[in-house]
Amino acid sequence: LFRPEGARVEEADSEGVIISGNVEDVVFRGGGYHLELRLPDGEVFSFHVNRAVSRGAKVGLTLPAENVLAYREAH
Repeated sequence: LFRPEGARVEEADSEGVIISGNVEDVVFRGGGYHLELRLPDGEVFSFHVNRAVSRGAKVGLTLPAENVLAYREAH
Protein backbone atom coordinates (compact mmCIF):
# COMPACT_ATOMS: atom_id res chain seq x y z
CA LEU A 1 0.00 0.00 0.00
CA PHE A 2 1.37 3.42 -0.80
CA ARG A 3 0.25 6.98 -0.30
CA PRO A 4 -0.24 8.46 -3.80
CA GLU A 5 0.35 11.98 -2.49
CA GLY A 6 3.87 10.84 -1.54
CA ALA A 7 4.85 10.09 -5.16
CA ARG A 8 7.59 12.12 -6.82
CA VAL A 9 7.81 12.77 -10.57
CA GLU A 10 11.18 11.99 -12.16
CA GLU A 11 12.61 11.42 -15.62
CA ALA A 12 11.32 8.05 -16.88
CA ASP A 13 14.79 6.46 -16.85
CA SER A 14 15.88 7.79 -13.42
CA GLU A 15 17.13 5.43 -10.74
CA GLY A 16 14.44 4.35 -8.31
CA VAL A 17 11.50 4.77 -10.71
CA ILE A 18 8.88 2.11 -9.99
CA ILE A 19 6.13 3.21 -12.37
CA SER A 20 6.56 4.94 -15.71
CA GLY A 21 4.18 6.00 -18.42
CA ASN A 22 2.77 8.94 -20.34
CA VAL A 23 1.04 11.87 -18.67
CA GLU A 24 -2.56 11.81 -19.84
CA ASP A 25 -3.89 14.73 -17.81
CA VAL A 26 -2.62 17.38 -15.38
CA VAL A 27 -4.88 19.63 -13.29
CA PHE A 28 -3.72 22.27 -10.79
CA ARG A 29 -5.38 21.73 -7.41
CA GLY A 30 -4.31 24.29 -4.84
CA GLY A 31 -1.13 22.94 -3.27
CA GLY A 32 -0.11 20.79 -6.22
CA TYR A 33 -1.16 18.98 -9.37
CA HIS A 34 -3.42 16.01 -9.98
CA LEU A 35 -1.65 13.82 -12.52
CA GLU A 36 -3.04 10.91 -14.52
CA LEU A 37 -0.37 8.56 -15.80
CA ARG A 38 -1.17 5.94 -18.47
CA LEU A 39 1.03 2.86 -18.15
CA PRO A 40 2.20 0.83 -21.17
CA ASP A 41 -0.51 -1.80 -20.46
CA GLY A 42 -3.23 0.88 -20.64
CA GLU A 43 -3.92 1.13 -16.91
CA VAL A 44 -4.21 4.69 -15.54
CA PHE A 45 -2.82 5.76 -12.16
CA SER A 46 -3.76 9.05 -10.47
CA PHE A 47 -1.35 10.91 -8.23
CA HIS A 48 -1.00 14.27 -6.51
CA VAL A 49 2.43 15.77 -7.21
CA ASN A 50 4.11 19.06 -6.31
CA ARG A 51 5.17 20.23 -9.78
CA ALA A 52 3.57 20.66 -13.18
CA VAL A 53 4.33 18.13 -15.89
CA SER A 54 3.44 18.54 -19.56
CA ARG A 55 0.57 16.48 -20.92
CA GLY A 56 2.01 13.72 -23.12
CA ALA A 57 5.39 13.68 -21.35
CA LYS A 58 6.96 10.32 -20.51
CA VAL A 59 7.74 10.34 -16.79
CA GLY A 60 8.45 7.99 -13.93
CA LEU A 61 7.27 8.03 -10.34
CA THR A 62 9.32 7.21 -7.29
CA LEU A 63 7.89 6.43 -3.88
CA PRO A 64 10.12 7.22 -0.90
CA ALA A 65 10.17 4.40 1.66
CA GLU A 66 8.37 6.53 4.26
CA ASN A 67 5.32 6.64 1.95
CA VAL A 68 5.01 2.86 1.53
CA LEU A 69 3.38 0.37 3.92
CA ALA A 70 4.00 -3.36 3.53
CA TYR A 71 1.73 -5.99 5.06
CA ARG A 72 2.19 -9.72 5.30
CA GLU A 73 -0.29 -11.77 3.32
CA ALA A 74 -3.04 -13.17 5.56
CA HIS A 75 -3.39 -16.96 5.54
